[in-house]
Amino acid sequence: MEIFSMTSATVLAMYMNMVSVNTSSNFAYNAEMQDGKVNAITVCENDGKYLHMQKKDVYTYDTQDRVVAKETFNWDEENMKWVPVQLVNYIYTEQSVEVELSRWNRNEMTYRQPQDRMVYDLIAQNVVGVSQYRWNMELNRYDLASGYVQMQTDLSKLLAQN
Repeated sequence: MEIFSMTSATVLAMYMNMVSVNTSSNFAYNAEMQDGKVNAITVCENDGKYLHMQKKDVYTYDTQDRVVAKETFNWDEENMKWVPVQLVNYIYTEQSVEVELSRWNRNEMTYRQPQDRMVYDLIAQNVVGVSQYRWNMELNRYDLASGYVQMQTDLSKLLAQN
């Protein structure tokens, strides 16, 4: 049994929650759908007269409708284009999920080596071990930064259970 996964249904639920909770905020949200899945969510600032693009999250799915990547862009008003900011990759195994964060390198026009990695391991029913790793540039490896055990009666609250 898979521990949990970020599915297309989870992304859609998060979007619907953002829209319903933030009805009186200064932000507007737009979901782009493709094949019944949220492909992207654009966040615009609402000044009362105009919408100004701020941020866009683009989602990539695997064949099981699990999110395998979420790429975040900021709107560059001066150049009128989306600029990459960060990339989150989700790696699923039978008993764990790894989440890696890479930041955009403007000079090299590519994503850097992931600096942060979170690993969620299923230890027992409703018990998850969470380990946080940081990239050690001197030793060219990930080092354990922290770890803890999450006990939950309902794992579906962590992400979405298959």
